Amino acid sequence: MEEDSVHTATAFPQRANGTISHPSAEVMEIGAPARAKRRMKQGETDDLILRMCSGRYLALREIAAALDRSPNGIRLRFVARLVREGRLAQRFPNEPNRPDQAYTAPQQTGGPHEDQSP
Repeated sequence: MEEDSVHTATAFPQRANGTISHPSAEVMEIGAPARAKRRMKQGETDDLILRMCSGRYLALREIAAALDRSPNGIRLRFVARLVREGRLAQRFPNEPNRPDQAYTAPQQTGGPHEDQSP
């Protein structure tokens, strides 16, 4: 497999304190379609990442492990763009290169009944 490939035989990441960080069973279930397919459309992968990060913070390595992709590829092709677009939020926005950075999908506000003028 090429070094810059987004596909990898991902080992579960280690936390800074040396313990192993396993994605939850729910996160792994959400990422299953990506692990089953070598190629997915960008929008499909975006949706999986946003679903995995909904209501929780996940480190880049946890996202990559759940999708069976390389962390660097996920960061470059998906996470950085989703953060720029405001679709993912960083746990530490003032420290983007922090080793324990994690991401969440902000809760959507403004349903169909809000922001309506009389």
